[in-house]
Amino acid sequence: MSDLSTQHRLIPAALEAVGTACAVSRAIQANLTQLCEVTKDDRSPVTVADFAVQAIISLSLADQLGPLDRLIVGEEDAEVLRTDKQAFIRKAVLEAVQSWRPQITETEMLDAIDACNHDGSGDGFWALDPIDGTRSFVIGSPTWSNLISVNYKKIPILGLVNFPILRKYYITGADRSSYLVENNKFKKLRVARPTSFNNTKMAGSFFGWLPLQKQLKISKLVSLMRFPCSDALSYCQLCEGKLDSVIQCSNRIWDIHCMI
Repeated sequence: MSDLSTQHRLIPAALEAVGTACAVSRAIQANLTQLCEVTKDDRSPVTVADFAVQAIISLSLADQLGPLDRLIVGEEDAEVLRTDKQAFIRKAVLEAVQSWRPQITETEMLDAIDACNHDGSGDGFWALDPIDGTRSFVIGSPTWSNLISVNYKKIPILGLVNFPILRKYYITGADRSSYLVENNKFKKLRVARPTSFNNTKMAGSFFGWLPLQKQLKISKLVSLMRFPCSDALSYCQLCEGKLDSVIQCSNRIWDIHCMI
């Protein structure tokens, strides 16, 4: 990515890649009884869909863009999949990717996942969370999403939040505005007007990140968290003006840049 003026050409590439991947992820969630899980160090379950979606988006962008335009900082890596213990999961991921591209080999699939290992240096790169809300995905909730953004000189300039089950997506950065796209209709987004602290519509979650003892030190803030925090959906509701504030801990670049 050599200059900012050419970045809007990446919008069709993002829509094509995510659109392809969401059909596969919907099919996987529809058959949760065969879903395989492993646990990452951060205690977040990694599903077959996580790996498959990252591989598909990586391959789709490679089909459409040159090498310098498809540098990706992705959430997943294939190291765990390459072990003998994960042979069954590796096979399930391969079958999911082959439902889109039948001729792909296991090695090509693993390499596509690991192609998303850019370190975030340089002028431009993509940030990708293949399945945001993995726990929601596993229990059959519709609030999970695919997150992808383009960053230019450390600043997010394009973001796409896609909800395959809710059948809508949010896009930001197009003509310097943000939109909700649902039923082929574009709605321009506006945040809520400022309000008092006590009247703030706040969503938040510290579960698994901030011990109860520390939460007690900010009890007044915690008491205002009257709305559930549904991963990226809450941030999208903030952009729509339905919420005034969203508070979480330990978000990574792929969790948040698509909504800035």
